[in-house]
Amino acid sequence: MTNLAGNAVKFTDSGCIRIDAAVVERYPGAVLVEVSVRDTGIGIPANQLGTIFEEFTLASPEIMSKFGGTSLGLAISQKLMQLFGSDISVESTPGEGSTFSFRLRLEEASSPSDGS
Repeated sequence: MTNLAGNAVKFTDSGCIRIDAAVVERYPGAVLVEVSVRDTGIGIPANQLGTIFEEFTLASPEIMSKFGGTSLGLAISQKLMQLFGSDISVESTPGEGSTFSFRLRLEEASSPSDGS
């Protein structure tokens, strides 16, 4: 989530960034949480969405020259999510912004005992 939020800040000159998290399903002892990061940034053309999770790849050379970076953040984040059995998905419209989201199944924490 930190990397997705950092990218949203990096690629949004004006407008807003919104981070949402919600429980979308409950299981015995666990929950499925969906997290999304939305921005009103530069957006990503549809024909370039398939490459943004590849190492050392930005949507275009112009992006690299303007914003810099190593282009590893999304690739690393996607690999980490896959280790947790999830994926990062993206929806984007050039000039309007992007939404990156993922779902994680998390174990519920047990309540601490009250000592009695």
